[in-house]
Amino acid sequence: MRGKAIFSITWAGTVRPLFCASALSAGVLLCAFPAHADDRDQLKSIQADIASKERAVRQQQQQRATLLAQLKVQEEAISAAARKLRETQSTLNELNKQIDAMNASIAKLEQQKASQERNLAAQLDAAFRQGEHSGVQYIFNSEETARGERMQAYYGYLNQARQETIAQLKQTREEVAAQRAELEEKQSQQQTLLYEQQAQQAKLEQARNERKKTLTSLESSIQAGQQQLSELRANESRLRNSLARAEAAAKARAEREAREADAVRDRQQEASRKGTTYKPTESERSLMSRTGGL
Repeated sequence: MRGKAIFSITWAGTVRPLFCASALSAGVLLCAFPAHADDRDQLKSIQADIASKERAVRQQQQQRATLLAQLKVQEEAISAAARKLRETQSTLNELNKQIDAMNASIAKLEQQKASQERNLAAQLDAAFRQGEHSGVQYIFNSEETARGERMQAYYGYLNQARQETIAQLKQTREEVAAQRAELEEKQSQQQTLLYEQQAQQAKLEQARNERKKTLTSLESSIQAGQQQLSELRANESRLRNSLARAEAAAKARAEREAREADAVRDRQQEASRKGTTYKPTESERSLMSRTGGL
C-alpha cells in the first residue's frame, strides 16, 4: 500500500500538499483536488446573493404587475368619470339655456301684461270721458243714446276680453315662473353633482399619479436589480472558470508527479532486482514524499 496526498489549490493555481493516508490502486496516483476554501466560500456567497436578488426582483416584478393592473382599473375609472363629467356639464349647459329662455319668456309676458293693462286703462278712461260729455245729448237725442249704449256694450266686451287675456298672461307667467324654479332646482343639483364629479376625478388622477411615481421607482429598482444580477452571474461564471482551471491544473500536476514518482519506484525496483541500490535525488525524494512516501 502506498500513501496518497491531497492537494489544496490557491487562487493563483499553485498547489500546496496536505498529507493523508490513503490507498493507491494499480500503481497510479488518482488524487482529489478540492479548490481553495476561500474561493469555494466566495462562490457560495455569490450564489446566495444571486438567489436573494432573484427573489427580490421577482417580488418587484409581481408588485409591478399589480400596479399595472391597478393603473388599468384607474384609467378606466377616470375615463368613466370624465365621461360622466362631460354629460353633467352638457346637462348643466342645457339647463342654463332653458333658464335663460324662461327668463326671456317671463320678461316678454310681463311686457305684454303691462301693455294690456295700459290699453285697458286708456279704454276705461276714454269710455268715462265719453260718457261725461254726451250725458245731455242722451237726454235730447234718442239716437245718440242708443249709440252710447252700443259703445258701452262694445267697451264692456273689449275690457272683459282684455281682462281675460291679462288673467291668462298672469297664469302663464306663474306657470313659467314655476318651471323656471324647477329648472333652477335641477340646475343646483347638477352643479352640486358637477362639483362632486370634479372632486372625484381629481382624486382618481392624484391616485393614478402616485401609482405612476411608485411604478417608475419600481421600474428603476427592477432595472438596477437585473443589472446587479448580471454582474453577480458574470462574477459567478468567472469564479467557476477560475476554479475549474485551477482544479484542472492541480489535477494535471498531480498526475504528472504521480507518473514521475512511479518511474522513480520502477528504477528502485529494477535496481533491487539487479542486486544494487538506486539512490533518489533530492528532488526525487521530495517528489516521493509529496506523492505518498518511498
